[in-house]
Parts: sequence; structure tokens; C-alpha cells
Amino acid sequence: MQNKGVKGIKKEDKLLFDKFFKLKNEGNYIEAFKILYNVRDKYQAYYLFWFLLGTVSYLDENYEESANCFNKAVSLNPSHKLSSLGFFHSLFELGKIHSAINEIRRYLLNNSSATKEHKSSLAELYENIKDFSTSERKLIENSYNTFFKN
Repeated sequence: MQNKGVKGIKKEDKLLFDKFFKLKNEGNYIEAFKILYNVRDKYQAYYLFWFLLGTVSYLDENYEESANCFNKAVSLNPSHKLSSLGFFHSLFELGKIHSAINEIRRYLLNNSSATKEHKSSLAELYENIKDFSTSERKLIENSYNTFFKN
């Protein structure tokens, strides 16, 4: 993702965001995170800001931080597909299976144009259902039936 006029960026911070994207693209996720984190007070109300922080946290395998950031992004823009997927994957990596599945369900129930990415994530869980606990299996099966059998 390149900085092609990200909405809401203040003119004085454009160079910071340019540096963020450069560092991210180079794989220097920690430094990229620090750059944005230092201006967080200015951008707390922008879902895209939290999405970007979540992305570099996830790429750095800091799943607790990425889950927190994606959660803020989803809170600000519940229909943002990539924030929802990032939140799901972060929760899944943390072993929070119920919460991860509930995020997929929340997104699919509230967005009439359900995305193939969300449905394929749910289908993949269903295909591997034997790998989960009994309560997780029930939630996966119920979710799968809700979105694929109706």
C-alpha cells in the first residue's frame, strides 16, 4: 500500500506518512509503527490510522497490539473489510477463537455485501473443525450453517 493521498492526513505530517510507508515496505515494521504511534493523538478518530498501525503490528507478529489497533479501526468504521479481517486474524493468532469467529459473524451479519474473504475464512475453519474444542466447533458449525446453508 502506498501513500496516495490518504484521507485525513494533515499537510505537516505527509512526510511522516511517506516515511511510514517506506519503512513498512522495507519490512521495518517496528520503526514504521513508532512513527505513526508518535502522532496518534492527532489521528485517534481515523479508522485508517488504526488500520495502518494494526497492519504493521500484525506483520511484526505483535498480535496483541494488532488486535487492539484493528479493534479501534472496526469501532470507528464497522464496515471496513480489511480492518475486520485483520481483527479476525489477530484474534485467531492469539488463540481467541470465539472472539475471532464472532468478528466474522459481526461483519457478515451487518454487511449485506458479504465478502468472499470473510466467507472463505469461515469455510476454512469449518474444513478444519476437528482441530477445535467442542464449544468452538459448535460456534463454527452454527456460523457456517448461518452463512452457507441459508
